[in-house]
Amino acid sequence: MLVLAAALLFPCFVIREKHVSSPVVRVTLFAKDLGYSLSNVAALLNYGATFAIGYCLSIYLQNVQGISSSSAGLILISQPLMMTLVSPFAGRFSDRIAPHKLASAGMAVTAFGLFLLSPLRVDFPIWRIIVSLLVMGIGFGLFSSPNTNAVLSCVDKDHYGEANSILGTMRNLGQSVSMVIIIMIFGASVGDVVIATAPPDALTSAIKTAVWVYAFICLAGTGISLVRSKRSNA
Repeated sequence: MLVLAAALLFPCFVIREKHVSSPVVRVTLFAKDLGYSLSNVAALLNYGATFAIGYCLSIYLQNVQGISSSSAGLILISQPLMMTLVSPFAGRFSDRIAPHKLASAGMAVTAFGLFLLSPLRVDFPIWRIIVSLLVMGIGFGLFSSPNTNAVLSCVDKDHYGEANSILGTMRNLGQSVSMVIIIMIFGASVGDVVIATAPPDALTSAIKTAVWVYAFICLAGTGISLVRSKRSNA
């Protein structure tokens, strides 16, 4: 009901924000530059496709492979570690190379990392999971800073704060959507049971399905990212 109410009231919110002197969200920014709108959508899809992967793999490593929580954490840290190493260089290069191109390449690399996880099974080799996480870390590092650069390059300096806050909203919304996807898949595949007591085969199948969904979301984001590189006025 709340989702339906939000969908019905959203047009009213947009109309009101367009006509008030101090809007909560300056919706005219979206109408001014299609590249700005698509950059925000790309961020939404990227976070929607990646945020819950750590959650999924944490469950898989502990409940399917029987690895301790500390060991699982060491494995999962490979993605943010690689992202930390790549992101500063990607930010610098985005001032020399069109940030849309770098961000698009980042999403494509992330999608490739997700597809590396797609053959997931109960006895999936740990080294393949680490390789997939490293690849996704590279992709996310290539996407994050350049995409922020792409968003801010579409607006005047006076609107940097607003643009950055909207981008943050897209990030949080994408993270929420990512978790909703895996929760729905778990509910459909595993049922109303405690995760720790779920059969390993059922957990693995659910996570594998989620990985495929996330991979195709990331591919869709790559396509949008490529389109906005042609439409942006930056």
